[in-house]
Amino acid sequence: MTEDTPKTLLEKIFKKIKDPVLPCANCLCHYCTCNVEAPCDRVSEEEARAATPCFDCDECKWFAGESMYPSRRKEDCDNFILSDYEAKRNRLKID
Repeated sequence: MTEDTPKTLLEKIFKKIKDPVLPCANCLCHYCTCNVEAPCDRVSEEEARAATPCFDCDECKWFAGESMYPSRRKEDCDNFILSDYEAKRNRLKID
C-alpha cells in the first residue's frame, strides 16, 4: 500500500495482523456488534438487541470452514458498529 492509497475501515481502526492464527482476525465482522456469530464475551446482550443482525459469516468460507462458500472477509462495511469490548481494547492501546 502506498501513501496515496486510502486506508480501509479495518486499517483505520485496527492494525492488520500478518499471518493470523484465526482466519477472521482481519475481517470487520469479527469485531462488529451486528454480527450474530460474535462471541458473547465480545458483544453484550444489550448491544446485540440494539443492532441490526448480520448473517454474513454464515456463508463465508473462512468462518464456516466450507470451501464451497466464497470469501466474505470485509475490510469496509457501511453497517459496521464497533462493539464496546473492542472499543475498550483499542482505548487501552492509546493509554
